Amino acid sequence: MAAMSASACRPLNWNVLVVGGGNDTYKAQLAASDRAAEQGGRVLALTVPAVMQLHLNFRSGFLFDALPGWGPTMALPDEEKMRALTDPDVRRRLRESAESDTGLFRAMLRWDRLQIGETFARVALRFGFMETPNVPRALAIARKLGWTFDIMSTSFFLSRRSLKPAAHSGMPRWQDRLFIMLTRIANDATDYFQIPTGRVVEVGTQVTI
Repeated sequence: MAAMSASACRPLNWNVLVVGGGNDTYKAQLAASDRAAEQGGRVLALTVPAVMQLHLNFRSGFLFDALPGWGPTMALPDEEKMRALTDPDVRRRLRESAESDTGLFRAMLRWDRLQIGETFARVALRFGFMETPNVPRALAIARKLGWTFDIMSTSFFLSRRSLKPAAHSGMPRWQDRLFIMLTRIANDATDYFQIPTGRVVEVGTQVTI
């Protein structure tokens, strides 16, 4: 990444810097920025400026598969995985393997601090070419199917990219400015999907072109 940054004369980001009590892993991670600077590059870590809360599940196996010896079990089909997780011998082996890890993931998966939360479900909304996207109306159909939620107490997370002209661009400067202007006058995602404005949380990033 240091070589890429130096060659392109642009900063690079990597995910994700996690800082937690009792763990000094972040020091080695931050040292990567110093090494990149020595090579003429700029590599910066992304982090979340808040207390991190993870929603994990055995179905996806996300993060669990990073623990020593857990990968094969987490890669099993759902029915085989459920049978394995109900086997006392498998559970004992997984616990012993997890407790042998001293890395970052072990610090995040402290069994005594994990809480069983409500189940999350994924909903795929599909709109035809001639249809006008309307998320609240589509979610109202889900309510008729048995879901219980209040649209005015639901938060919608959207991403917003702010474009900036790069110091060294492959396009003429006027094309950069024209493209940036067109993106600024494009339809806002909140209006396009007809989401209540008071329930939207936007996460912004700056992108150079």
